[in-house]
Amino acid sequence: ADFQSKSNLPALAGSCSVLLLLVTLPAPAEQLFTGVDHTVNIPPQTAKKLFNDFTFTVIPTVSKVTIDLVTDDPADDLDLFVQSAQIIVEQEGEIPADFSSESSAGVEQIVIDGTTEPPLETGVYYLAILAKTLGKPISAKLTITVVGGSPPSTFSISTFSQGTAEGWERNYPGSILPGATIGDFAGILTVETDEFLRLADLNGPSQDFVVAPAKFLGNLAVFSPARFEFDYRHSLGAAPLFPIEMRLIGAGSAFRWQGPVPPSDDWVQVEAPLEAGSWSRIAGTGSLQDVLRNLARIELSMDQAPGAETNDLDNFTFIGEPPPPPTGSPTGPTSSLFETDLDNWTRNFPAVGISGSTAGTPDAALSLSSPGFGSESFLLITDPSGSGQDFAVLPDKYLGNLAQLDRPWFEFDYRKIEGGISQYPMQMRLIGGGTVYLWSGARPRSSWEHFRVPLDPDYWVKFQGEAEFAAVLANVERIELSMDVASGPEVNGLDNFYLRTEFTPPAGRALQLNRERVLLTGTSGGPAFPAVPFAISSTGGTVQWTAFVTPVTATWLRVSPGSGETPDNAEILVAPSGLPPGTHIAGVIIRADEPGVPSRMIEVSVVLDPQTSAPRINIGGVIHAVDPSLRLSAGGLASLFGLRLAPGSQAAGFVDGRLPRELLGVEVRVHNPNGGVIYRASLLYVSPEQINFQMPFEAAGLGSVRVTVSLNGSESPPEGVVLLPAGPGLFVLMDGRAAVLNQDFSPNTPAQPAARGSIVMAFLTGVGPVNPALESGAGAPANPLSFATLPASATIGGVEARVVAVAMVPGYVGLAQANIEIPSGLQPGGYELRVQLGTEVSNGAVVSVE
Repeated sequence: ADFQSKSNLPALAGSCSVLLLLVTLPAPAEQLFTGVDHTVNIPPQTAKKLFNDFTFTVIPTVSKVTIDLVTDDPADDLDLFVQSAQIIVEQEGEIPADFSSESSAGVEQIVIDGTTEPPLETGVYYLAILAKTLGKPISAKLTITVVGGSPPSTFSISTFSQGTAEGWERNYPGSILPGATIGDFAGILTVETDEFLRLADLNGPSQDFVVAPAKFLGNLAVFSPARFEFDYRHSLGAAPLFPIEMRLIGAGSAFRWQGPVPPSDDWVQVEAPLEAGSWSRIAGTGSLQDVLRNLARIELSMDQAPGAETNDLDNFTFIGEPPPPPTGSPTGPTSSLFETDLDNWTRNFPAVGISGSTAGTPDAALSLSSPGFGSESFLLITDPSGSGQDFAVLPDKYLGNLAQLDRPWFEFDYRKIEGGISQYPMQMRLIGGGTVYLWSGARPRSSWEHFRVPLDPDYWVKFQGEAEFAAVLANVERIELSMDVASGPEVNGLDNFYLRTEFTPPAGRALQLNRERVLLTGTSGGPAFPAVPFAISSTGGTVQWTAFVTPVTATWLRVSPGSGETPDNAEILVAPSGLPPGTHIAGVIIRADEPGVPSRMIEVSVVLDPQTSAPRINIGGVIHAVDPSLRLSAGGLASLFGLRLAPGSQAAGFVDGRLPRELLGVEVRVHNPNGGVIYRASLLYVSPEQINFQMPFEAAGLGSVRVTVSLNGSESPPEGVVLLPAGPGLFVLMDGRAAVLNQDFSPNTPAQPAARGSIVMAFLTGVGPVNPALESGAGAPANPLSFATLPASATIGGVEARVVAVAMVPGYVGLAQANIEIPSGLQPGGYELRVQLGTEVSNGAVVSVE
């Protein structure tokens, strides 16, 4: 089907309850929206090339359309072509089109209205760009503006045109929100060179979804009509069997939308309208409007067939008509920018006498760090122990009668810096009169994310007490913001915290930049990158500015010129010749030469990878060998998943009583948090996509390590791993039963249950420190036995069971045996066994009792 038939489909909406658009495309057409700048990145070309995968739609009552194409470098030569209802193709060296612009000054513009020939008409227009500059990359900005009409506003869009995932993640590990999915641990999420998101599913079970970033979340109920649009392709694997599925999760409920089963190999354009008849409830009791008012998570299926497969996503867009602006009187903002001090922010330790307040741990701390998100510094939140329930406490200026404000909200930037993967959503506690209301948002990510928290009862859940939300809002005694988003030690950042209203006036003099991030990819030892221009402006009058680079050791990065007066232009210059392979991140800070004007920052990331064969570890790909939900510990067995990890598959054998630390040219290196190598891990098995190894005893005492894979000297980027003193994991057989031997050494099964009062032998890993100490990679001795030193306990069916001993199995690496007495009070049947070492509890597995 062509786009002309697509434009006719909405006329059928009145005859069906669910409108579904499914259009087969020859390629992932880039749909352009009015008012949204689209960045075009063209790789170096050896001959002139036509890029014709852009479209835009003209709706009734639009009287004029202007298309602007501006190159970052004025010396770059691009030509612009526009055609109504038909894709643009080159024919015998000519490019026939309704309209064209072929200047050579780096600026192209086409204007279409009722006076042009042909005149402007309703429907779909195709756009093409001819690249004429050869031998260098070209970057340009493409913008569509219209006069007249009431087109839907694009609320948010992901085109992946910058070569990044734009905050999209996999559904592994899963979320605690009801209705959320949990995917395969071995999936790989990438952004391909053709600027689309790809999920490679290496295992096959149909539970792999991608999770949308925070910019698509919040209150979508105010937009009407509204819909999601995206392009989708099933590119590799068996023929698709399962329909495309989307899940909306929030307010304790979840709704599912199911679309078509996509074809093989072809891009399709899919539309999911936000209409109640199109969605079905799968969790909770709330309505679709309840979920849309506080949308905390969006999942989109990327698993359409059994077995290994690859699926692609592009141009994911939320479109909706926003409500009219409110009316009323203005109220100024209250903020914490953390430029010079903590601004009286404190922690929830020690405990205070306000009913409903939390009490944190004594070892967590608040401090300032730099650079912030577009600023010189931010609030650093350090939790070294990982225990307790740590919150930051807002200062008094945010308390009192907030009900008198006109539709207030909080907004802030938050970042997960170090520690384990975020497991818990951002939370805020509003406390007053013995009552606590709780707001929950998205899980923080490793990059800065913006959160918006309306002070509206639709966004908050009563957690404790009896008072209504309005009464608490009129007398706020305490506000707490979560610091704990992961299990174990962690470090998080908070910046740019505001209390705003619908009528917050301009804040006065401020610097503004037209870029927030720059991503450059190239080869180690290669030439300098082309200069990246950016604009510096200001509100409230001109501002003198000075640029500097942070950290100062990032000598590969500089700014030209280094100072000036707004409005101004400058360039980011990157010379990677002295940089090793890997990812290098620094910041360009633009600072005002006068007090009271916040600084702004551009994050610059340079990715250098001289070998396409370099190994790569999946994000979150270093896991416990027994269960990915368990934490690792020194001496325990681990698995590692990724790409290009080894040239082949091979199991390791003992050499002189030790496992090898190099196999098929592969090494697993364990680094301390500062990057120094602690130990080359002992290997049990290597393959191109999985490595099994022992986390070395030499890592004991560290709260986290970094793991890399080296293949014939080419090393992967590091993957952070949280370590606990112990990470007990019971080995589980295929039927979910624990790997247990009865007292007579027979396998424990329903047909061969253990007698009450007898001693069974359960096998596990990750028991923590042992005595006498063992050498990493060496088989445990039989005489003397090496025993776990942490206190051990166990339960069978929730009943306490005596642990006789926990010792390492002679001749094995990382394998322990727990001898446990079956409680005499149990009735015959199958029971869940759990083992605890220190404070850490194992997974559960079934053991049979006669």
